[in-house]
Amino acid sequence: MTPITPGSTTRYRLVVAESPAELARQTAQALASELDQVLAQRDRAQIALAGGETPKATYRLLGQQHLPWDRVDVLLGDERWVPCDDPSSNARMFRETLMA
Repeated sequence: MTPITPGSTTRYRLVVAESPAELARQTAQALASELDQVLAQRDRAQIALAGGETPKATYRLLGQQHLPWDRVDVLLGDERWVPCDDPSSNARMFRETLMA
């Protein structure tokens, strides 16, 4: 098996970051850039986000980007069947990070 190296592959781009904080920064910047590109061509953009602990730092940084959030539909990609105020609710996590 050939190992994946940083750079582009046929379907994905592998990015190696120096730290989790740097990965969150790069990911938030990439997502914001993609949203900007879509919104330059269309009235609205949609983004489906994963839940869990891993993307929290990215969502905090993405929420700080100067984007026209009123034109972005944020979809929950994997919500649990719990009340929205439950500590394990992804909807709650989005409100506390991305929309803070």
